Amino acid sequence: MKPAGTFDRAVALKGQVTGPITLIFQLFAGEQSLITHQDLANTLGRYSTSLALWQANHLRRNQGTVLMFVDEPCLGFLKPNLAPATRAYLLRVLKELLVGLRVAGVVTGLHCCAYPSLAILNEVQPDIFSFDAFEGLEAFCASPEAKLFLEHGGQVAFGLIPTSRNLSAFHPEMQFYRWTLAAEPLPDLGELARRSLVTATCGLGLLDEPAARTSFQATHHLSRFFKLAVPDLLYHHI
Repeated sequence: MKPAGTFDRAVALKGQVTGPITLIFQLFAGEQSLITHQDLANTLGRYSTSLALWQANHLRRNQGTVLMFVDEPCLGFLKPNLAPATRAYLLRVLKELLVGLRVAGVVTGLHCCAYPSLAILNEVQPDIFSFDAFEGLEAFCASPEAKLFLEHGGQVAFGLIPTSRNLSAFHPEMQFYRWTLAAEPLPDLGELARRSLVTATCGLGLLDEPAARTSFQATHHLSRFFKLAVPDLLYHHI
């Protein structure tokens, strides 16, 4: 019998933590948001880094390669009307977390279920960007910032499986065809597929077990189209 928590077929194990920018937007010192307290925000960033490293170290006991995703739904709040100095230090806090993980040998991911300015990707430089591609696929693939991110070696976790209790109307072959059409403006479709993950959209943990199992089956089915389309594809799905 294998020890609990052993995943001998896993390519990597994935962890996830709430990102410092999202925490900063949600927490207050008295009546004031932490956005106005840069010292407290910096402290929170360091605390987030320590939590992420603790989780990564525990996951590493079961499998050598760890992906740590930083969940930042509030990245969409970094609008052009936000003070440039505030935006700069918020992104610095996030980038310091990602750098701290990478120095520790962790593969870094940035997840945003909203749709942020993609220029952020090239400022904080995660290894992997994860997003709701069921809604935002075409906009991502058409973005010059996304192209630049990919050219610099970035990888993408495409959330192509809608999180739903009923996937009877979802057809993986049609979703793959949609992906190939959307990705046409990007260079080298095969290389993009090699550096991509297929995932569900947000909220999978809220489903019951049968619905979650169906989602995983749809993810596996969709990933097979990636493999068949590129003969020598070294493709992994989560």
